[in-house]
Amino acid sequence: MKIKNLFKPENWWILILASIIFWMMFTIFTNPEYNKAFYFILPGLRITFLSTVVSFLIAIFLGLVSGIGRISKNRIANIVNNNNCRFIPSFTNFVAIDCLKDSEFAKKVLENLINNGVFVRMPYSYPQNRCIRVTVGLDKDIDLFEKYFPIALKNAN
Repeated sequence: MKIKNLFKPENWWILILASIIFWMMFTIFTNPEYNKAFYFILPGLRITFLSTVVSFLIAIFLGLVSGIGRISKNRIANIVNNNNCRFIPSFTNFVAIDCLKDSEFAKKVLENLINNGVFVRMPYSYPQNRCIRVTVGLDKDIDLFEKYFPIALKNAN
């Protein structure tokens, strides 16, 4: 919102809000009784501000940590899409991969990956049993998956 647009008739509420804030600040700083009350609640305001800042920093840290998992999922999604399978997005620590064939094919892919040291699982109920679940791991785990997933698909055919 541009400054020249603030004073249009449809923005009347901004002028009223600014007037109220100005009046409150004038009252607090000119009247000694209100000034005492302000300085009485000032430590509480400081604690509130500090806890808000700390909470915000914790939220940023957690967002960065969870972002690492998203980066890993994106890499797995690229591997899956490059091998003509379907990536099923989720908010968990694993990625579901639809092999686009029946459960027998998915079981063969699963066994090939397990034999090559990749940690995978398979749901056992229809229609999810045509999928495999790969846990999001470290770069070395994803490198292993990237190396053996195309081989497992080729061996399962």
